[in-house]
Amino acid sequence: MFITKSYTARTAPDFSPLSAASSAGRLDVICRCVISAFKMSHGLRSSVTFYAVLAGPPNPPLVLKVSEPEEELLRDEVTVAEAIANAMRRGHYGGFKVFKGDLSKVLADLTSMGGKIACLVLSEAGEDVLGVCERIRGVDVIAIALGTQVDLDPRDLKVLESLRPYYCSLGPLSYLASHAIVLINYFLDLMSGC
Repeated sequence: MFITKSYTARTAPDFSPLSAASSAGRLDVICRCVISAFKMSHGLRSSVTFYAVLAGPPNPPLVLKVSEPEEELLRDEVTVAEAIANAMRRGHYGGFKVFKGDLSKVLADLTSMGGKIACLVLSEAGEDVLGVCERIRGVDVIAIALGTQVDLDPRDLKVLESLRPYYCSLGPLSYLASHAIVLINYFLDLMSGC
């Protein structure tokens, strides 16, 4: 499960999917993250849920929840942006769901699943992610929180503190959020024995 927040992404379907970077407040970053969370060379990951809190104008905050998306909606950034716009209009569309809420609403949704939860917050100053992955083996739900083009702010980190998160690092370099998701999926695959 991935959790992120965009402080600039549009919260109304009044943008052009062809220019999600400019007309939708960097919604393109969220689109790439959705693709990275689910897409594999052949098919989609079935055990992933992706949450993004959208906090840009004009109607913040909204939660985007993607679970079991239709594969054709993940072709590229444009089709993902179109799916998000359709979900904003209708409430849900092809595995994309949009509802009013903030990070607290995401955590309520997450904890309603039950079971033992481990939360990992990606931070360049955190401990090595592989060591953390070894320590959390056997938990029911792994939630990974990460920034987009901007790091999570202190208020959001404070909300996440209720899950007693592990702050972990992918190494000394800063990665794009979508690339970090690919790396985390790889580490989780190693943990599960694929």
